[in-house]
Amino acid sequence: MIGMKTLIQEKPLFGTFVKTTSPEIVEMIGLAGFDFILVDTEHSPFTYGQVKSLAAIAQGMGMKVVVRPPDFTRSSLQYSLDLGSDGIQAPQLYDETDAATIVSLCKYQPIGSRGITFSHRASQYGFCDQKAYVDAANHDVLINVHIETKEALERVDRIAATDGVDLLFLGPADLSYSLGCDSDIINGGLSEAFFTIKNAAQRHGKMMGTLINSEEKLKFCLENDVRFIVWDTDLNMLKNQLLQVVKMIKSNL
Repeated sequence: MIGMKTLIQEKPLFGTFVKTTSPEIVEMIGLAGFDFILVDTEHSPFTYGQVKSLAAIAQGMGMKVVVRPPDFTRSSLQYSLDLGSDGIQAPQLYDETDAATIVSLCKYQPIGSRGITFSHRASQYGFCDQKAYVDAANHDVLINVHIETKEALERVDRIAATDGVDLLFLGPADLSYSLGCDSDIINGGLSEAFFTIKNAAQRHGKMMGTLINSEEKLKFCLENDVRFIVWDTDLNMLKNQLLQVVKMIKSNL
């Protein structure tokens, strides 16, 4: 099976944040045709057992799975990867030292310091060639870091230069609050930040991702070679559809 890091180098991938624990929602996302889910354990009350079950469902339907852990401590990254995810999205880093720490904790020796076992889902519970599994994990797992603080933006070139970082993700909500501006990446407060991140990624052979919710932003991202495109969240899409239906009903009363 082609790893997510290889696949995303070939074409843009489209996903959505998953903030519910519902297997049915994940199945519907897959049936709708999304490429991946981004499970948000930073802001949603998941257990890792629930994330593992959702990952199995998503991957069984041909989607990739990225987990955003609550932080980038050893335990959070370890759990996120051991459950069999195709990548991680590390939040709230501030500089290249944080980026190097994330890479080390996500890679097995001799590259990094990730704790090793062959009894978890990622290694098919031991039904694997151990060396082949370690080599694949070190090569294929997508390491995606959030650029969502003023400090990270100021040091984005050094973060992008960090060996092992694959993708820079512009987090529009947190970054706009950190900078004290609006979250518009096209003509507004984050337009300069968008190109700062894009240029840093390109200089160092890395990819870029961000969160969008409109066709205008989609076209803008495709024109600028954004490879990891997250369309809104499962809850927001459900909310918007509910509001649209209720508005239509009330307009006919």
